[in-house]
Order: sequence, then C-alpha cells, then structure tokens
Amino acid sequence: MAKFQEFIRTNLSKLILTCVVLVITLVLIFVINFVFNRFISKQKNKHRITVAKLIKSIIRYLILILIVIVILGIWGVDVMPIVTGVGIVGLVVGLGAQT
Repeated sequence: MAKFQEFIRTNLSKLILTCVVLVITLVLIFVINFVFNRFISKQKNKHRITVAKLIKSIIRYLILILIVIVILGIWGVDVMPIVTGVGIVGLVVGLGAQT
C-alpha cells in the first residue's frame, strides 16, 4: 500500500493530465458522432452515407492513435519512433493505394 501511495504522490500531475486528456477525447468523439449521425440521418443518397461513415471512422481512429501517443508522451515514453513508424506506414499505404 505504501508503494501505491508513493506512486500516486510522485505521479499526481501525470495522472491528472491523463484524465483531462481522456475527458477531452471522450467529448471530442461524442461531438464527432453527434455531427456525423445528424448528417447521415438527413441523407438519402447511400454513397454519401457510406463516405460519411468512412470519414467518421477514420477521424475516430486518428484521434485514438493521437491520444495514445499523447498519453505515452505524458508518461515519459519517447514517442518519436512511434511517430516515425506511423509516418512510414502512412507513406506505404498511400503509395500502395495508387492505381
């Protein structure tokens, strides 16, 4: 129990910042879902609905990936290799998606 209390004492600012980032993320995802669901409910064209759902999913995954990187950065993990890896994967996917 003493180790847990010491952990809380030494990392309180990181814990609070992590909670704030998670709350902001949840609010942002809620707003994105609300906006896209309103847009989708007003559409009759199936192509627009499909593209809107695809964009919504891409935005949500990008936000989640960025938040994981931010939280790792808060806790002192070197995120440059992660960012570099994501950039390389994005480049490969972009080049692979060309016709």
